[in-house]
Amino acid sequence: GVIKCIFFSEFHHISGPIISHQVPDDLPLLKDAFDAVHDLIITKQALYDRLVSVDALGYRIVGSPRSIENKKYPRNAFIFNFVFVFEVNTDTTLFEPVILKLGAAFKTYEVVM
Repeated sequence: GVIKCIFFSEFHHISGPIISHQVPDDLPLLKDAFDAVHDLIITKQALYDRLVSVDALGYRIVGSPRSIENKKYPRNAFIFNFVFVFEVNTDTTLFEPVILKLGAAFKTYEVVM
């Protein structure tokens, strides 16, 4: 399976769940797929630090939502997710440890900074 796209999503204190950065930035239907499943990408506490995989509009979307609680953030939390996008039939098993480690590493970097 080939990675079709990687994006960074976060909870914006005014706009709600958004895609902040995406590479490549022109993947067809990604915005529609995100809108359909954003509640699993930027999600509730029960799914933080876990692997979340969902199929939508021909894509398999895999990420690991994270949250940093701190009063310096709007709404006292920074909720984000680095998400990998594949074709819907892709076996993502080999990518899952990388996805988990990427989320954990960036959470650590944000806390340290």
